Amino acid sequence: MADNTEVLYASSDNLVTVEGVQNAITDAYISDAVVKLMICAEEEILNVNAEAVVDESGGKVGLPVIGHGLVTGVSIRVDGTENYNEEYTVDATSSANKIVVTATYVAETFTGDEKVYPSVSGTASVTLSYVTSSNGNYQGVLPYTAKLVAEKEYYAIISITSGSNKVLIVSLWKAHHKT
Repeated sequence: MADNTEVLYASSDNLVTVEGVQNAITDAYISDAVVKLMICAEEEILNVNAEAVVDESGGKVGLPVIGHGLVTGVSIRVDGTENYNEEYTVDATSSANKIVVTATYVAETFTGDEKVYPSVSGTASVTLSYVTSSNGNYQGVLPYTAKLVAEKEYYAIISITSGSNKVLIVSLWKAHHKT
């Protein structure tokens, strides 16, 4: 069973709505999912190098991303791996060619097709709450520090978890000023 959604909206007061979260098999709207949203600038997406994950010990792992330029505390979303498709925070022990995050080490060698999505400066993922008596609508507020630029393209990374089902939607989204 998988979940899906229809539309993402953001209003001028930074209220974000994900509409129509529903079971992809039964089409039933879902009211008990955990829905998270992260915004990433299109040009900031990073490719992971075709190398092995490094056990940094102490519950940390190193992801091979040469010249990533990320600073401590940045929220990232990793996608396309076997074991590390989650949201993380860049650790202070990261180096220029390795992003260190808190995670349980599981041996994996990346192919080079995996992606790291850094959040827009000043933001982490936003947890969206179910809108009572709606057709699977969830809402939350993006921090004003998100600094989205009108007419620029971003990736909206929506993570939906319902029971044991987890879906990641990565969608190109353009910010518009509403007049």
